[in-house]
Amino acid sequence: MAAGRRPAGAQRAATVGDDRRPRPALPGQRRNQPAGQGRRGDDRRGPGTVRGAGAGRRRDRWNRAGHGRLALQSADVEHRAGHSPECRGAGRPGADAGAHAGDPRAGRRARGLSRPLLVSRPRRLQLLGFTKLYPNAEQPRHGLFVEARLRRLARRPAVDLRIVAPVPWFPLRHRRFGRYAAFARVPRCEQRHGIAVSHPRFLSLPAGDMSLAPLLMAASVAGHVRRLVAEMPSAPVIDAHFLYPDGVAALLLGRRFGLPVVMTARGNDVTLWPRYRGPGRWIRWALTHCARVVSVSESLRARLIELGAEPQRVVTLRNGVDLDQFRPPVGAGRASSGGPRLLAVGHLIERKNHAAAIRALPLLPGAELTIIGSGPLRGELESLARRLGLAGRVHFAGALPPEELPAHYAAADALLLPSRHEGMANVMLESLACATPVVAFDVEGVREIIRVPEAGRIVEQRSPEALAAAVRRLLAAPPRREDTRRYAETLGWEPVIDELEVLLRDVAAAAA
Repeated sequence: MAAGRRPAGAQRAATVGDDRRPRPALPGQRRNQPAGQGRRGDDRRGPGTVRGAGAGRRRDRWNRAGHGRLALQSADVEHRAGHSPECRGAGRPGADAGAHAGDPRAGRRARGLSRPLLVSRPRRLQLLGFTKLYPNAEQPRHGLFVEARLRRLARRPAVDLRIVAPVPWFPLRHRRFGRYAAFARVPRCEQRHGIAVSHPRFLSLPAGDMSLAPLLMAASVAGHVRRLVAEMPSAPVIDAHFLYPDGVAALLLGRRFGLPVVMTARGNDVTLWPRYRGPGRWIRWALTHCARVVSVSESLRARLIELGAEPQRVVTLRNGVDLDQFRPPVGAGRASSGGPRLLAVGHLIERKNHAAAIRALPLLPGAELTIIGSGPLRGELESLARRLGLAGRVHFAGALPPEELPAHYAAADALLLPSRHEGMANVMLESLACATPVVAFDVEGVREIIRVPEAGRIVEQRSPEALAAAVRRLLAAPPRREDTRRYAETLGWEPVIDELEVLLRDVAAAAA
């Protein structure tokens, strides 16, 4: 059946709030100018365009249900991959997906008929989470910080949430192809904590112009998103995480299907990607055309405004911490003998700057450092420890599952956070919840958490010497464990999710 043709006998929904105004231009595109028709060589045109995305009138809102013409043509990879039936009709537990036996509405929706209006039923918030930073069966620790927020949002009694977590397309599953083969083994659909998660494939260029990334992602998954939206009882709000390329791709899809998009900025999507010409132009365009932007820290919010976001549309909602999972284990405590026990947690990458923690250790006699995490710099960091004569005092524990972290946090005298950049470091919150103070470089989000003595110390001069001096000051007058835990109890998830739900409902109401 053609993409723009309704099923036989289908009833066309009434147009609600049909917006006849021209759509805002894509990066570098003049208003009212069709995408792809700019002057040759014009540097203002942006990295790429989607056919028809910036021209003509906004289509009828029925397009949101998938009955309109699809300008974002699905890439071959999506059709070859096929649409797994497990993705369809699988919502959150208790949500009416219209697939229950004996439901008289199920047959009507299956035939494409309009859903009867139930005035007496309270309005449910329909959400479509969109991000490639999400755990899956092959990568269970990938994007846990995003899942943590979405899981709590899905628990709300009047929220229906589905997740679209695209993964790069790769044709071979053999393990000798490393992480690329892992992408091929990711299931098309799965249930995680009662939430339906789909993993459509998208074309990703291993090398080349990153300006094409959001276009390829949006075009590859458009057909899958159209089918999901068609199955939902009302038009969802797209909740996109990470500005580039995920957020930009989500906005391209939202513009096509008439759906509002809320983007969450989390770190180097604000501090790093805007430095590159193509991605920077896409990000600036997205910040001015999405419904709202959520920042996880006030310092990131200031940068977003510098990039062109309107201040009234940028909201700061910090990350929270699971106070039940992260707490001092029964009987846990710091060692009563020996030197200080220090801890660093994070990927072994340049941005996390674990080398500064290792270089600070010779200035802290008797101290030992445990580094939890994996990454490409492990060999280099191990060599650094050997060169400094610290091989017996620096311990590499590798990546650990979240359930094993509380014991390590609670056993440490301090958590070290020498990162060059952060959005809102979750390890700070986890450490405080386990009653262990933090010594951190003065980067994004740190001052918003370490604002009382019980939380730790801030290192303004980002050097190993300054880090060691701050550790000595903390150990000379350590806070009481119960005071640190009591402060952490103000950093839980519930107040954050309360504000987030209000924001998303406001966006949904404005788009209705």
